[in-house]
Amino acid sequence: GRFGGSASAWDRVAVVHVHKSMRLSRSEVWRRCVRKKEMSHEDEGEDETEEIHGQTNQGLKKVLDWKDLTMLGIGGIIGAGVFVLTGVAAESKAGPAVAISYTLASVASLFSALCYSEFASEFPIAGGAFNYVAMTFGELLAWIVGCNLILEYTLSAAAIARGFSSYLSTLFGMHPTALIINLGPIPLDFTALMVIVLLCAILAYGIAESSKFNMVITGLNIATILIVFIAGVGQIDAANYNPFTPFGVRGIFAGASIVFFSFIGFDTVSTAAEETKNPSFDLPVGIVGSLGICTILYVLMCLVITGMVPFSKIDTNAPFSAAFDAAGMSWVSRIVSLGAVAGITTSIMVSLLGQTRIYLVLAREGLLPPVFAQVHETRGTPVFATAVTAVTAGLLSFLFDIEILAELVSIGTLFVFACVCAAVLWRRYRVEERPALPLGWRLAAVVLLSVVIGEISRFDEPFWILAPLLLVLAGISYSLSLLPLAEHGPQKFKVPFVPYIPVMGIFSAIYLIGSLGILAYVRFVVWSGLSIVLYLLYGVHYSNIDAESEMVPIVDKRGMALSSRPLDDDLQNLD
Repeated sequence: GRFGGSASAWDRVAVVHVHKSMRLSRSEVWRRCVRKKEMSHEDEGEDETEEIHGQTNQGLKKVLDWKDLTMLGIGGIIGAGVFVLTGVAAESKAGPAVAISYTLASVASLFSALCYSEFASEFPIAGGAFNYVAMTFGELLAWIVGCNLILEYTLSAAAIARGFSSYLSTLFGMHPTALIINLGPIPLDFTALMVIVLLCAILAYGIAESSKFNMVITGLNIATILIVFIAGVGQIDAANYNPFTPFGVRGIFAGASIVFFSFIGFDTVSTAAEETKNPSFDLPVGIVGSLGICTILYVLMCLVITGMVPFSKIDTNAPFSAAFDAAGMSWVSRIVSLGAVAGITTSIMVSLLGQTRIYLVLAREGLLPPVFAQVHETRGTPVFATAVTAVTAGLLSFLFDIEILAELVSIGTLFVFACVCAAVLWRRYRVEERPALPLGWRLAAVVLLSVVIGEISRFDEPFWILAPLLLVLAGISYSLSLLPLAEHGPQKFKVPFVPYIPVMGIFSAIYLIGSLGILAYVRFVVWSGLSIVLYLLYGVHYSNIDAESEMVPIVDKRGMALSSRPLDDDLQNLD
């Protein structure tokens, strides 16, 4: 319970389970795997935070409003990808219609974003998707979700940081690999390591200061995108838009599958829920607003690049830089590099922020050692969790090439998106007095059909083969709407058009998972398997998700609470 030095906030309120025996029966293990976190509305979310922090008032500080969250979302979404993925999707998939691809991808992202908004506004506590799944599907699946988020945030920050060095080099007129030091077969990137350490230091210093830093850098990124658009408008040749859809409707959807990953990042906003002033308003506006603004910026960039250069001649490695160089406007290439550096910086920071908050909530629930939940007495930030994040993400970015890291990113995020969308359906239609089977088989059918449709689409089969499956999916969605609604639904923000929007969110996420390579599947299976093993060895024994009412304080000689212990253990010790 004690970590040395003066008594910190967590010293006084640490939740440490002391079990008499670590041996659990199979039935008890299963009960703990499926036990759910009990909360019903925003006020309870606030009560839980107060319970954890006690009277020390050393919780995460509520300093963020909708403007902060919107800029946080934009910072997480817009990275260097817009300067690269646009060219890839336009050149070989969608042509000038890549603007439509971005629009479709944003709509697909919106399905998940609305589901996140419903939960985040109702339960404003740190941890995001972990909490939502824990409240609906139980502790084990929530733990798997949390572990996948940890890996995704870590790999994402490391992979993006490797790109920081390349764009920083080109910004100063050097070769993209000029800052890389090759130690035999290992390319070492000190710049990537330093940028992660610096950003973690800012995050540890304070969330208000981090938000201000993010606002400045994100504003710079938006300004560079607008400058690129304005500079490119005068170079547009309308003839380059003809044909507008050279690869047909299928090409537009194929392009959407590629550029969808440009929208990942909005989910990190939900992890900052506990630091939000007015969660029921600020969170939905921040999540959906950032997604809408990014969509507009992406479409503008698409119209410029496909109007400046015939789609078949777009340079897929550096589309905007090459286009402006060909037009005799090399100065714009420097601005593109500046925008990429700014976008990368905010993307790294948002990923690191999400990582630290996931560590925090897992430790609060007893699934990780309590030291991860320590919050600095004056800064109000999880310093230890931030330090661990700096070490893990920093070392990965320092040692491994970006291509290796990039192949492992995204599958976990898409899996979490699908879980959150399914959680909305479960929460709306799960009536405790009725059997769960009618709802369960419908959700299973949605998942199975999404997998089948995604796999068939990969082989360019004619549409008439997919049409019957899509009709069955629509029929199952309609049958969900016929189920009785649960008595206690959302009281703040509600996802509209339920069950159709959550079903489309599940379909979109699983469909895109099918487009990933085999290495991503191996990573997901191996990491999830290791997560289950760790849960069975540690988490199932020490978790306190449903034990709050059974806790008794353990105090030191000064009368300060050091930890808590299940009451039934103390009763057994009297025997």
